[in-house]
Amino acid sequence: MKKIFLSGFTTIAIILLGSALMLAGCKNPAKTTVKTFLVTVNSTGSGAAGGGMHKKGDTVAINAGTAPVGYQFKNWTSADGVEFADAASAETSFTMLAKPVTVTANFELKIEPGDKYLVTVESDGTGASGGGEYKEGDTVTIYAGEAHGQQFVEWTSADGITFANAAAATTSFTMLAKTVTVTANFEPLDNAFKVTVESEGAGASGTGYYEENDIVTIKAGTVSGQQFVEWTSDVTVTFDDCYSGETFFVMPASEVTVTASFEPLDNAFKVTVISEGAGASGTGYYIENDIVTIKAGTVSGKQFMEWTSDVTVTFDDPYSGETFFTMPASEVTVTASFEPLPSVTYKVTVESNGAGASGTGDYEENDTVTIKAGTVTGLQFVEWTSDVTVTFDDPYSEETFFIMPASEVTVTASFEPIPPDTYKVTVESEGTGASGTGYYEENDTVTIKAGTAPAEKYFVNWTSADGITFDDDSSEETFFTMPDKEVTVTANFAVKTYPLTVNSVGTGASGSGSYAMDAVVPINAGTPPAKYRFVNWTSSDGVAFANANNAATTITMLNKAVAVTANFEVITYAINVNTPSNGSFTVTIGGQPATFAPEDAVVILTAAPEQDYDLFSFTVSYGSGLTAITEEVGENVWQFTMPASNVDVSAIFAPKPDEGEGSANIIVNVDANFAGFPDLISPLSKSNGDEQGITLVGTFVSTAWYIDGILASSASTYTIKAEELSVGPHSLTVVVKAESGGLDYSKELNFAVTR
Repeated sequence: MKKIFLSGFTTIAIILLGSALMLAGCKNPAKTTVKTFLVTVNSTGSGAAGGGMHKKGDTVAINAGTAPVGYQFKNWTSADGVEFADAASAETSFTMLAKPVTVTANFELKIEPGDKYLVTVESDGTGASGGGEYKEGDTVTIYAGEAHGQQFVEWTSADGITFANAAAATTSFTMLAKTVTVTANFEPLDNAFKVTVESEGAGASGTGYYEENDIVTIKAGTVSGQQFVEWTSDVTVTFDDCYSGETFFVMPASEVTVTASFEPLDNAFKVTVISEGAGASGTGYYIENDIVTIKAGTVSGKQFMEWTSDVTVTFDDPYSGETFFTMPASEVTVTASFEPLPSVTYKVTVESNGAGASGTGDYEENDTVTIKAGTVTGLQFVEWTSDVTVTFDDPYSEETFFIMPASEVTVTASFEPIPPDTYKVTVESEGTGASGTGYYEENDTVTIKAGTAPAEKYFVNWTSADGITFDDDSSEETFFTMPDKEVTVTANFAVKTYPLTVNSVGTGASGSGSYAMDAVVPINAGTPPAKYRFVNWTSSDGVAFANANNAATTITMLNKAVAVTANFEVITYAINVNTPSNGSFTVTIGGQPATFAPEDAVVILTAAPEQDYDLFSFTVSYGSGLTAITEEVGENVWQFTMPASNVDVSAIFAPKPDEGEGSANIIVNVDANFAGFPDLISPLSKSNGDEQGITLVGTFVSTAWYIDGILASSASTYTIKAEELSVGPHSLTVVVKAESGGLDYSKELNFAVTR
């Protein structure tokens, strides 16, 4: 923008006008209240000082007081972000914050010449020694002891100890003027195996490393309100007494985990602690009148409220996260309840003369605070300033934001007179950080920015109804030449879309396209290919299907390219073999056993008669009385083409023909029937005998009976006589004509003659 220079006369006029405005608007100054905050000084020192009310920015002097007998001042600490002038000085100061603060004076035992300090020796070794009290400068000799199945590695300490030989199980160091802990570290022997004792019992023992054939002694420990039941192990070991809480076994050549199981005592009752807190405890079995200690644990962002119970118990303090009660003669469930920590808010004050200014309110730390300067007639917005350090997203934008600090904030919008002979540019944009709004002279070069696009949107172009010619209307940052009038320019954004690919071999599958995030998109797998059926939808892109097992369903679009796949499978039908007596059938397809087959599959049936039996007959039926055509492809082997239906395989195995003398008998296929004729044939006797009579019920123009393909009779009734036939299988076929010139109907049944 060009700089505007005003003549002296004009300047004086403006000043006079300003004075007039100030006089016209003069009021008594408002009374100002200065906000103060509490300082709490925690100290066990006598005469500690500094607590009280202070306003932000005050220098607060604090004093820890005289240390208790036997103690000396150590340092000051605070969890409220206080910066001490000298935290190591008992008398110091800090600059007051805009909130209540607590400062704590810490004391430690006073060190006197000749005092002794504790040495703690941590070791898994039996016979470890060296712990005790020593004076500064003493030579401390330590011994790691012996750990079964392990070998000593080295000594370590986090207290700055210098060992004479850290790799020696017996070594020494020079005592420091403080308490120290030294640790003996071991590792398993090459031929040692680990025993792990899993037990909820207090005092359980036995975990360690052992060599093969060692005697391993284990203890289950004790559990309040419960009794030991038995030992179990993950590998085979022989316990001396698996029902004893203390027992032993011989170590195998492998790792072993042994588990101690317990059960409630007959007079014990269960306490269940329900709590969302980490570290909650107290669940277990207790005897009437036991003291039951319970802990609620801790929950991030929440504070403990109180304990409640499902039966009447008296808590020592129901509002304490750790408390106790006396066990009643019944089971008890106690519940710890929590509530969110109270939020701490700080006030934002927006000072602006602009109409429509906003943003004043209470906010939590790290909130995003959006502020608007509003508009003032005859003035243009200049910038935002603040009384404490905050970072404005754009201090020169009438609408901007900042991240709330942990203190009160006052932000001020400043304005200045609109220069003469200028025209306003208004930039309308959803983008964060958009700029360009302001006043310009004719022919000025006006630079505009669309800002950062909102989530899931992208910049498209600039438009204006005021005849503006943009240098590049498709660029987020561009410019134009200012005309001699006010103009409004608009940054246009569009919703981002992402491609969805529907993979399906189904005819008429649909749903592919581009969609916005969270759009609910219908998808359809289409009509399955012939002989196939839809199974489900799958996707490796994290898509959530409304119903993955439905061919027509919906998905919720993600903010990325997504592919979904419709899965199909071949339709198969059941092959049901009605297990016959005196033999069996196997069903295979392509050499593999099968109980299901797709349409048109070649199914192989293999008969296996028992000794002294032959396959007499079999049928493959499906649908409503339909019979599949079978083809013999080997001895006792047939094949058929699978129909689009479940099939039932039935068979008869008959005794082999007896060459000796005796009466002849007829065995009829148990599934024989004449269903399908215009009228039914009278019921066929299924019992064995030397004769089987069959009578046609309906009236037919012609009838023909065939035995083994040879015409045997044209009567309406026919009797099969065993004595007239040879021993072995035969067939009977009847052909009838219902009306003159009509169709022939035929049926066939199989039977056998035996002696």
